[in-house]
Amino acid sequence: MTHAHGISPRSLRIIAAHSALAGVCPLIPLPYVDDLVIRRITRRMCSALYEAHDLHLTPSGERVLTAAPSVWRRGAATSAALFPMRKLLRKVAYLLAIKDCSDVASSVFHDGWLLAHLLEHGQHGRGPSLEDTRYLQKVRKAMLRTYKDVDPAPLRRALLGAFLGARVGVEHAVQAVQRRRGDKAAPVESNKEVEPVASRMQAAAMGQWQYLDLLERRFRRQLGLPAEQAVIVDHAAAR
Repeated sequence: MTHAHGISPRSLRIIAAHSALAGVCPLIPLPYVDDLVIRRITRRMCSALYEAHDLHLTPSGERVLTAAPSVWRRGAATSAALFPMRKLLRKVAYLLAIKDCSDVASSVFHDGWLLAHLLEHGQHGRGPSLEDTRYLQKVRKAMLRTYKDVDPAPLRRALLGAFLGARVGVEHAVQAVQRRRGDKAAPVESNKEVEPVASRMQAAAMGQWQYLDLLERRFRRQLGLPAEQAVIVDHAAAR
């Protein structure tokens, strides 16, 4: 049993898989891998979360929810772009670049977690529609304000450990990114090449409930939603 504030196992798998896929982008030694690719993966995650809750996210809604990426992700993308030699320096390169990977993954994971929390534990039927683009603009602004109000170090460290512990899985995930360019059809969460890294990330995140609870509370406050009690979700039974 885990205190999860209503985040379902399916949502957690979607978030972990897309975060893992976005996180390996700094390791790909090709010029097309930049923030646009990471944002495309993030948009696919947002749509997948909506689909998991029988809702439809329009293209404009996708753009709103991924607008103005957090400073965490901008820093990682810039770092990867400024040091292309990392791709050539093998072990040293991997250790340096993997920090960028965990920063990108952390940023995408945060976006997915807060969106899933809102989809599963918002005020459905008592407030604005989650398919209303104007309301989604408010949601995105609340996310960005929340990120300024928390220290992501606990989750970052946990995800960094997940990447360091899954080098072979990371290499397979890199191959998956290279093959998936422009492919929006195949569900990321069922991709066998991404699964090893995603599983490690999911396990790492499940050890950070105290931080994630704080993140949710700060987000609800920024969005003007009432505080609520923790909901106990049995992840094993729900699979």
